[in-house]
Amino acid sequence: MKTIVRTVVSLGIATACFAVDTPLEERKISVSGTASTQVVPDLINWSISTSYESTNLVEAKESSDRKSKSILALASELGVKPEDVQTGYVNISRKYDQDEHGRRPDFKGFRVRRGFTLKQHDLARFDEFLSKLVSSAEMEVGFSLTSTTMTELRWDTRVKAVKIAKDTAVAMAETAGQNLANRLNCVSRDRKKGAR
Repeated sequence: MKTIVRTVVSLGIATACFAVDTPLEERKISVSGTASTQVVPDLINWSISTSYESTNLVEAKESSDRKSKSILALASELGVKPEDVQTGYVNISRKYDQDEHGRRPDFKGFRVRRGFTLKQHDLARFDEFLSKLVSSAEMEVGFSLTSTTMTELRWDTRVKAVKIAKDTAVAMAETAGQNLANRLNCVSRDRKKGAR
Protein backbone atom coordinates (compact mmCIF):
# COMPACT_ATOMS: atom_id res chain seq x y z
CA MET A 1 0.00 0.00 0.00
CA LYS A 2 1.28 3.42 -0.94
CA THR A 3 -0.10 6.91 -0.69
CA ILE A 4 0.82 9.43 -3.40
CA VAL A 5 1.37 13.11 -2.67
CA ARG A 6 1.12 15.21 -5.85
CA THR A 7 1.80 18.94 -6.24
CA VAL A 8 1.50 21.19 -9.30
CA VAL A 9 3.18 24.61 -9.29
CA SER A 10 2.89 27.34 -11.94
CA LEU A 11 5.35 30.22 -12.30
CA GLY A 12 5.31 33.36 -14.43
CA ILE A 13 8.78 34.46 -15.58
CA ALA A 14 9.63 37.82 -17.16
CA THR A 15 11.89 37.42 -20.19
CA ALA A 16 12.48 40.93 -21.53
CA CYS A 17 14.71 43.83 -20.42
CA PHE A 18 15.25 47.25 -21.94
CA ALA A 19 17.45 50.30 -21.40
CA VAL A 20 16.60 52.68 -18.54
CA ASP A 21 15.14 55.33 -20.86
CA THR A 22 12.89 52.77 -22.56
CA PRO A 23 9.49 52.06 -21.01
CA LEU A 24 9.52 48.69 -19.31
CA GLU A 25 7.66 46.14 -21.34
CA GLU A 26 7.67 42.65 -19.95
CA ARG A 27 7.11 39.54 -21.95
CA LYS A 28 6.29 36.54 -19.87
CA ILE A 29 6.25 32.81 -20.14
CA SER A 30 4.40 30.50 -17.82
CA VAL A 31 5.84 27.19 -16.72
CA SER A 32 4.60 24.51 -14.41
CA GLY A 33 6.24 21.79 -12.40
CA THR A 34 4.61 18.62 -11.15
CA ALA A 35 6.14 16.42 -8.48
CA SER A 36 4.89 13.24 -6.84
CA THR A 37 6.06 11.52 -3.69
CA GLN A 38 5.08 7.99 -2.74
CA VAL A 39 4.93 7.01 0.89
CA VAL A 40 3.92 3.87 2.75
CA PRO A 41 0.95 4.87 4.95
CA ASP A 42 1.26 4.50 8.71
CA LEU A 43 -2.20 5.70 9.71
CA ILE A 44 -5.81 4.75 8.96
CA ASN A 45 -8.55 7.33 9.37
CA TRP A 46 -11.90 5.67 9.99
CA SER A 47 -14.96 7.75 9.12
CA ILE A 48 -18.10 6.71 10.97
CA SER A 49 -21.58 8.17 10.67
CA THR A 50 -24.86 7.33 12.35
CA SER A 51 -28.41 8.39 11.59
CA TYR A 52 -31.78 7.97 13.22
CA GLU A 53 -35.23 9.04 12.05
CA SER A 54 -38.32 9.74 14.10
CA THR A 55 -41.36 11.97 13.98
CA ASN A 56 -40.32 13.12 17.44
CA LEU A 57 -37.16 15.25 17.37
CA VAL A 58 -36.34 14.63 21.04
CA GLU A 59 -36.59 10.87 20.51
CA ALA A 60 -34.38 11.08 17.41
CA LYS A 61 -31.78 13.10 19.32
CA GLU A 62 -31.80 10.73 22.30
CA SER A 63 -31.37 7.71 20.02
CA SER A 64 -28.50 9.47 18.28
CA ASP A 65 -26.91 10.12 21.68
CA ARG A 66 -27.13 6.41 22.54
CA LYS A 67 -25.47 5.46 19.26
CA SER A 68 -22.73 8.01 19.88
CA LYS A 69 -22.00 6.52 23.30
CA SER A 70 -21.79 3.02 21.80
CA ILE A 71 -19.28 4.25 19.19
CA LEU A 72 -17.12 5.87 21.87
CA ALA A 73 -17.30 2.66 23.93
CA LEU A 74 -16.26 0.61 20.90
CA ALA A 75 -13.34 2.97 20.25
CA SER A 76 -12.22 2.47 23.85
CA GLU A 77 -12.59 -1.30 23.48
CA LEU A 78 -10.36 -1.20 20.40
CA GLY A 79 -7.73 0.70 22.38
CA VAL A 80 -8.07 3.98 20.48
CA LYS A 81 -6.65 6.83 22.55
CA PRO A 82 -9.06 9.67 23.42
CA GLU A 83 -6.96 12.14 21.40
CA ASP A 84 -7.42 9.90 18.35
CA VAL A 85 -11.20 10.08 18.56
CA GLN A 86 -12.84 13.12 16.99
CA THR A 87 -16.54 13.85 17.16
CA GLY A 88 -17.56 15.61 13.98
CA TYR A 89 -20.69 17.14 12.58
CA VAL A 90 -24.26 16.92 13.88
CA ASN A 91 -26.95 17.44 11.25
CA ILE A 92 -30.68 17.61 11.91
CA SER A 93 -32.96 17.63 8.87
CA ARG A 94 -36.63 17.20 8.05
CA LYS A 95 -37.71 14.25 5.89
CA TYR A 96 -40.65 14.30 3.49
CA ASP A 97 -42.41 11.64 1.46
CA GLN A 98 -42.25 12.42 -2.25
CA ASP A 99 -45.00 11.65 -4.72
CA GLU A 100 -44.50 10.40 -8.28
CA HIS A 101 -43.87 13.96 -9.48
CA GLY A 102 -41.10 14.61 -6.97
CA ARG A 103 -43.23 16.86 -4.78
CA ARG A 104 -42.88 16.51 -1.01
CA PRO A 105 -46.34 17.00 0.40
CA ASP A 106 -46.19 14.95 3.61
CA PHE A 107 -43.82 15.44 6.53
CA LYS A 108 -42.18 12.11 7.37
CA GLY A 109 -40.05 12.97 10.39
CA PHE A 110 -36.68 14.21 11.55
CA ARG A 111 -33.29 12.71 10.77
CA VAL A 112 -30.34 13.22 13.12
CA ARG A 113 -26.91 12.41 11.65
CA ARG A 114 -23.56 12.45 13.45
CA GLY A 115 -20.01 11.88 12.28
CA PHE A 116 -16.90 10.54 14.00
CA THR A 117 -13.27 9.95 13.05
CA LEU A 118 -11.03 7.31 14.62
CA LYS A 119 -7.28 7.18 14.02
CA GLN A 120 -5.70 3.73 13.89
CA HIS A 121 -1.91 3.67 14.17
CA ASP A 122 -1.41 -0.12 14.13
CA LEU A 123 -2.17 -1.09 10.53
CA ALA A 124 -1.73 -4.79 11.35
CA ARG A 125 -5.06 -4.61 13.22
CA PHE A 126 -6.98 -3.39 10.17
CA ASP A 127 -9.17 -6.52 9.86
CA GLU A 128 -9.97 -6.43 13.58
CA PHE A 129 -11.09 -2.81 13.39
CA LEU A 130 -13.08 -3.41 10.21
CA SER A 131 -14.88 -6.47 11.60
CA LYS A 132 -15.90 -4.77 14.83
CA LEU A 133 -16.98 -1.55 13.15
CA VAL A 134 -19.10 -3.17 10.44
CA SER A 135 -20.64 -5.67 12.87
CA SER A 136 -22.86 -2.85 14.07
CA ALA A 137 -25.77 -2.23 11.70
CA GLU A 138 -26.26 1.18 13.30
CA MET A 139 -23.40 2.96 11.56
CA GLU A 140 -21.85 3.63 8.16
CA VAL A 141 -18.09 3.04 7.96
CA GLY A 142 -15.36 4.21 5.59
CA PHE A 143 -11.59 4.57 5.81
CA SER A 144 -8.63 6.29 4.19
CA LEU A 145 -4.90 5.58 4.34
CA THR A 146 -2.53 8.41 5.13
CA SER A 147 0.80 9.25 6.77
CA THR A 148 1.61 11.03 10.01
CA THR A 149 4.29 12.94 8.08
CA MET A 150 1.86 14.24 5.42
CA THR A 151 2.52 17.92 6.21
CA GLU A 152 6.27 17.51 5.71
CA LEU A 153 5.73 15.36 2.60
CA ARG A 154 3.50 18.01 1.02
CA TRP A 155 6.11 20.68 1.71
CA ASP A 156 8.97 18.61 0.27
CA THR A 157 6.87 17.74 -2.79
CA ARG A 158 6.01 21.42 -3.29
CA VAL A 159 9.72 22.32 -3.17
CA LYS A 160 10.44 19.62 -5.79
CA ALA A 161 7.69 21.00 -8.03
CA VAL A 162 9.09 24.54 -7.75
CA LYS A 163 12.58 23.28 -8.69
CA ILE A 164 11.18 21.44 -11.70
CA ALA A 165 9.32 24.59 -12.79
CA LYS A 166 12.46 26.70 -12.34
CA ASP A 167 14.60 24.25 -14.34
CA THR A 168 12.00 24.32 -17.10
CA ALA A 169 12.02 28.13 -17.13
CA VAL A 170 15.84 28.21 -17.32
CA ALA A 171 15.83 25.76 -20.23
CA MET A 172 13.18 27.77 -22.11
CA ALA A 173 15.00 31.05 -21.52
CA GLU A 174 18.28 29.58 -22.78
CA THR A 175 16.55 28.24 -25.87
CA ALA A 176 15.23 31.76 -26.51
CA GLY A 177 18.75 33.15 -26.13
CA GLN A 178 18.07 34.71 -22.74
CA ASN A 179 19.77 34.30 -19.40
CA LEU A 180 17.04 33.84 -16.83
CA ALA A 181 19.09 35.20 -13.92
CA ASN A 182 19.99 38.36 -15.86
CA ARG A 183 16.38 38.85 -16.97
CA LEU A 184 15.08 38.57 -13.41
CA ASN A 185 17.74 40.96 -12.09
CA CYS A 186 17.02 43.43 -14.88
CA VAL A 187 13.28 43.45 -14.30
CA SER A 188 13.77 43.77 -10.55
CA ARG A 189 16.17 46.71 -11.03
CA ASP A 190 13.83 48.54 -13.41
CA ARG A 191 10.87 48.04 -11.11
CA LYS A 192 12.81 49.59 -8.23
CA LYS A 193 13.70 52.61 -10.37
CA GLY A 194 10.10 52.99 -11.48
CA ALA A 195 8.95 52.98 -7.86
CA ARG A 196 11.08 55.98 -6.93
